[in-house]
Amino acid sequence: MQYHLVLSLVPTQKTQGSLSYTYSDTTSTTESYSFFWSWDISEAFSINFNGSYQIAEEDNKWSIRGQLTARF
Repeated sequence: MQYHLVLSLVPTQKTQGSLSYTYSDTTSTTESYSFFWSWDISEAFSINFNGSYQIAEEDNKWSIRGQLTARF
């Protein structure tokens, strides 16, 4: 059995964001949370962030990433 829920936040021309939750109960139980956010600051600059956190029976994992892009 697996459930997945996604919530979109601030969907505009320059910004996007989302939150998600996943529950999986196959051979072991796992819960995952994640987020994504992006912003087009200007024609030259944009920034992206994403992260995740996973709760499992054996261990917990997390990650956070960010990226700044410059176009010239």
